[in-house]
Amino acid sequence: MAQGLGDRRDVFFNLSSRRNAQKLSVCPQRSWGRLRKEVRVAALSKSSPALLLGIVLTFSGCSRYEMKEDKEGRTARIDHWTGEVTIIAGDHMIKVKTQEEQDAEDKKRAASVAVLSAPKSLPPVPLEPLGGGAAMLQTSWRDGKMFYQFRIRPLSKRVEHARNSYGNSFDLALYDNAGFKLKEIKVFLTSMVGNVDDSGKLQGLSIEDSEFCSEDDYRHIATWNVSWYGFGPS
Repeated sequence: MAQGLGDRRDVFFNLSSRRNAQKLSVCPQRSWGRLRKEVRVAALSKSSPALLLGIVLTFSGCSRYEMKEDKEGRTARIDHWTGEVTIIAGDHMIKVKTQEEQDAEDKKRAASVAVLSAPKSLPPVPLEPLGGGAAMLQTSWRDGKMFYQFRIRPLSKRVEHARNSYGNSFDLALYDNAGFKLKEIKVFLTSMVGNVDDSGKLQGLSIEDSEFCSEDDYRHIATWNVSWYGFGPS
């Protein structure tokens, strides 16, 4: 007895529902489209169930993943469904970023670094043991360096007199929130520039310079302190 079109469709759907479901599920999306098309054509042309079965089994052998070797000799797994590429290195699997993901990450990174380049003022440190005044520090970071402006204002007589002796210096110590020292900078008084008012009277000292500093260390700077060496008797 001849089989109708409905019978042939039953063959296809029965194949994809049980025994061959696992195999068919690994076929790429583009293969599924071609598979459905060939099944419809075969069914409409009154082909035998055996031909329908052959079409399904031919496509069920395709694989979702393809393994290749990249330029560096590493094993790369390509997902034909999603286009995702994964590098297999020993026990680790590293997902390769798409161009869109990389562009978004670069944009986020640029915005994060731009924040570090903005000037940051740390709290002033009183210099009462040196006769008064305060030490002030402003910083910014870019290209692996911390740029800083260190100022003493107003200027006490003791600090002013100490400028005449080589070797007198300030030590700037920068700490994280837990009180761990991240960086220390030595500033010699002889390297500091005098700041005068409109009448030419000396009001303070300042210096602008830079120091190598990692981005991570700079991000963790929370507070600072200043100590000094020399300066003679009070």
